This record gives sequence, structure tokens and C-alpha cells, in this order.
Amino acid sequence: MKKIIYLTLVSLLTISVCACSDDDEPISPLQLPQAARTFLAQFFPTYDVRSVEKDGHHDDTEYTVTFTNGYEVEFDASGEWTDVDAPDGLAIPDGIAPATIAEYVVTYYPGDGINEISRDRRGYDVDLISGTDLVFTLTGDLVSIN
Repeated sequence: MKKIIYLTLVSLLTISVCACSDDDEPISPLQLPQAARTFLAQFFPTYDVRSVEKDGHHDDTEYTVTFTNGYEVEFDASGEWTDVDAPDGLAIPDGIAPATIAEYVVTYYPGDGINEISRDRRGYDVDLISGTDLVFTLTGDLVSIN
């Protein structure tokens, strides 16, 4: 009997932890911060939205927009993009990457494109279609090639 009670308690604890850790809430694209809506209108005007999810609360809120064609964009609480990801073999739309980064890719990786770009307080992480990973500072200086 003790084993059954113990297993039941462990199961309930596991379920409650899993349920609390997943804060993703589906929302309407109109509920995104204005900066995110402007970004989407500029770079993805003809793409159909599959889903928009809000995760977190207040300053730690993140939004994820997924399109029916496989593109995905993540935004921070203020609506600034933090990650733009194209499906495998495809490039993100022109104009998203800072000009210095886009120029570097065109110059040193002609015929390649940016498959994913993410940014944080340290800089940019750029994954090319070929699989090459480039890391840049916030000012666009190359830090490493992987």
C-alpha cells in the first residue's frame, strides 16, 4: 500500500511540475506588441500565420509566431525580434540582418544565405544555409566562425 501511495504522489508531483512549466498561451496576432506587428507587416506581409504564442509574464514575456510555410519569428516583451528562422534550405527575408552582417555573408559566402539569425545583449548568431555558424558583436564585427 505504501508503494501505491508513494507512486501516486510522485506521479501527481510530476504532472503538476510539467503543467506549471508550460506557460505557452495562444493569442491573436493583433495581441502582439506594436513593434512585432510592424516587423511582421514589413518582412512577412504575404505569409499566413499558423500560430502565435505568448510565454511568460511582464518583462520576461516572449512571443513566437509560426507561419504555415515553416518560418518562425520570436519577439521579446517589447516586440523586438530575438530570433528569425527559415525552413531548412531557405533564407530569411532580406533586410532583417543588419547591413554589415548581410554584406559579410554576401562577400565571403556568395550564393549562401542566412537560414537563422538570433540576437541577444551580446550580439548576433547567424546560421547559414550551408550550416556555417557565424557570431557577430552588436556592432557587426565578426567574433567566430564555426
